[in-house]
Amino acid sequence: MYQDLWEAYCRNPEDVTEEMFMRLVHDYVGDIRNVDEILKAPVKRLFCEIMNHSKLNVIGARESVADYCIRICAKYELTYVENVRKYFSYKPSLKGNNKKHLELIKLYILPKLTEKDRLYIENYIISETNIHG
Repeated sequence: MYQDLWEAYCRNPEDVTEEMFMRLVHDYVGDIRNVDEILKAPVKRLFCEIMNHSKLNVIGARESVADYCIRICAKYELTYVENVRKYFSYKPSLKGNNKKHLELIKLYILPKLTEKDRLYIENYIISETNIHG
């Protein structure tokens, strides 16, 4: 169900009503009062990896992983914790446990991006999941 709703949203965001979106959020993560309760370090880490690997916002030549993750989290109003950088990988995997993290990124972080950047990341995710399963 979640994948179908996401694909419908990617095709035409207007087809997904706010009620459908809120039902999806409630069914997927429960009644959440604070987004930071959901977006734990592994989700933010994966988002930082995606931003870097997609080349939308790359890590600087002299920038540490910690500084990069702090910068990305600040830019998108995410609370940074030390574990965000701890398992950072320059080549993100969108399989396994990261599939769940990816769904949370789609629900909570991608809407914070500009339309142009959101579409860029959505296309990156689609191409990576098609290539690597």
